[in-house]
Amino acid sequence: MIRGDDPVHPPVEQLIDRISPRTRVVALSHVFYGSSYRIPLEALVRRAHECGALVFLDAFQSVGVLPFDVHEADVDVLFGACLKWLCGGPGAAFAYVKPSLIPQLRPADTGWLSHREPFAFADGPIDLADDAYRFLGGTPSIPALYAAREGVRIVSQVGVDAIRQKSRRQTSLLIALALEDGLTINTPHDPDQRGGTVAVDCPHASAIADALIQRGFLVDYRPGIGIRIAPHFYNSDAECEAVTREIASLRDEGI
Repeated sequence: MIRGDDPVHPPVEQLIDRISPRTRVVALSHVFYGSSYRIPLEALVRRAHECGALVFLDAFQSVGVLPFDVHEADVDVLFGACLKWLCGGPGAAFAYVKPSLIPQLRPADTGWLSHREPFAFADGPIDLADDAYRFLGGTPSIPALYAAREGVRIVSQVGVDAIRQKSRRQTSLLIALALEDGLTINTPHDPDQRGGTVAVDCPHASAIADALIQRGFLVDYRPGIGIRIAPHFYNSDAECEAVTREIASLRDEGI
């Protein structure tokens, strides 16, 4: 693990330098959950593959708000969930594994549906399925999957390219409004370096986040980062303005 002093921009160059022929796996977050920093994936993947390492990508904070192609990015394994930008609620997740790697990877944590013939209910060591089912585990949560399907359908109908275009504009608007009110921005100002969230900070930010929620603003707080604001395709510019003005007002009230 490479630790840096900057809460917004992680030490990417140090991470690249630390990848060596001894490295087996490079585990990355596509977008950091706190600052919304978007990693320069191309350079990291290239270095990892030069050293013979696999790239495992956590796309939880990016899928649904950032257009992404696993083949173009050449990632080996990608994990995501339907909870955040895919509007699907908790309990549903997904994984992509590069097809050529499926026979080589043997999951240590398996369930009965990972078996080549799950309904044979065979005893003894598990005989893993040849395809992606080997990574499935146990019985999935069917209600969660049904909820997730509707969220994915809506996001697909709107289009991730259109969502990204609006997100870039509204996150830029949030940053401009927050700076006008003297709030600290703990998110990259460059839209190419950020995901869909803007983190703003000020004194007593945790208490302010609680007050915002009580007043009907859907935000959250993360220590060291501040209040996270995440406009999606259904949010208006007026809502972006309202939440920043409310934060500034609560700060000035000394909450």
